[in-house]
Amino acid sequence: FEQWKANVLPDMQKAGWWGVVQDEALTGTPDAIVVNDRRLRTIYRTNLRMSIAAGRWRKYQREKAQFPYLRYLSDHYRKHPRLNHKSWHGIILPVDHPAWQWLFPPNGWGCGCRVEQVSEARMQRNGWKVSDRADELAHPPEYPFELPDGTEIMVPRGVQPGFGYNPGTAHLRVLAEK
Repeated sequence: FEQWKANVLPDMQKAGWWGVVQDEALTGTPDAIVVNDRRLRTIYRTNLRMSIAAGRWRKYQREKAQFPYLRYLSDHYRKHPRLNHKSWHGIILPVDHPAWQWLFPPNGWGCGCRVEQVSEARMQRNGWKVSDRADELAHPPEYPFELPDGTEIMVPRGVQPGFGYNPGTAHLRVLAEK
């Protein structure tokens, strides 16, 4: 973190992104935003989790013949778990199920959820089954979220704005567009 911070901080300060920032043209909101070590640490950890998630997705794709299922593991052990994430704990779906395009964690700032890859043999040993919510999860309920500029977007329930995508497949869309 300290090395990354030392690299990005000069550019952030030069662009006006340090301390109390109250510039609607820059931030998209008239409200003051505090950019400090705590906020940078959150950004750093989130970027790290997204990178790890993307790498895991590629691994899951490579190994899906031997381990065809993914099991959602929430961070329900935390003092204040997100209730939606807790409700997803233990959900098992095939690796290529459409729900993983929006449900694959992390699903918000500070989200510690993850998935594990599961074999057919482990499913049988533990008496697990593919979630009976599979159809529902393919098309999640959404809610409207208003961006600072007044634009309204639809976001999957339980997922913070900006996190409703699979980081492992997002890079493929960018490459395809290029």
